[in-house]
Amino acid sequence: RVYEARAIQAYFRHQWKTAGELALAGATRLRGTDDAHYLAWCLDLVGDSALQLGDLDTARTNLREALTLFAAARDLSGAAVIFDELAALALREGDQLAAMRLAGAASELAATTGTSFAAIAGGVPEFGAPDRPTGPVGDPALPAAWEEGRAMTVEEAVAYALQRNAPV
Repeated sequence: RVYEARAIQAYFRHQWKTAGELALAGATRLRGTDDAHYLAWCLDLVGDSALQLGDLDTARTNLREALTLFAAARDLSGAAVIFDELAALALREGDQLAAMRLAGAASELAATTGTSFAAIAGGVPEFGAPDRPTGPVGDPALPAAWEEGRAMTVEEAVAYALQRNAPV
């Protein structure tokens, strides 16, 4: 847990490499224990730090595993954060529709659970405010994708996120 705390400090100082290394050390120590909660948060930090550094493969792998753990534990705040980060990943991969669906799912889950943690995680600022999700190029399909994401159940959003981010 000390590794996670130190990784969070580094993350919020924008020291992505250090944050990822500390979180990975924490995840390594937690594997094989029954502490799936902290393992999931360490994996999230590894994934989000990699995303910030542009290492999309490492981000995808760790965020997928973290989402699987959060979903199994029904940790909705964790799932909302991961949806948000996977939206940012999809955007960086050029898949604006998937990014909007995942961002919509993150937004709805954060709203229905009363958490605003997803917005802290990084989000998809390129899309602007949820009331005008028209994206950077004004694609008219993006508002519909946002609503599709908002309409998904947690289980549907998890399945969509895992399928969309499956290894090629």
